[in-house]
Amino acid sequence: MTLEDVQRIAAEEQAAVRSLGVPSGVHNFLIDARALDAQLADVVAMVQRTTDTVPLKPRRLAIIARYGLNKMQVRRMIGDREIGLFDSEDEALAYLLG
Repeated sequence: MTLEDVQRIAAEEQAAVRSLGVPSGVHNFLIDARALDAQLADVVAMVQRTTDTVPLKPRRLAIIARYGLNKMQVRRMIGDREIGLFDSEDEALAYLLG
């Protein structure tokens, strides 16, 4: 993943939310990161900044990640923020819909 990928994905997500006509804090967002390899530090930092600064923030954000370095990176990126980290899509969807 590149910095441009992060910017493109964030722009697409924000455009999709705007098209729904809902305010910030109403939609849920699921990131499936299972297919991603470990990322460079600048990419991880850009994802952190993006999730913190997008104007239309989700009500809940869930991330599905594999075991190993991928999941360790995601856990470190989340820090103390209220973002769910899950092993399976079923767990993530239960969190988002709960």
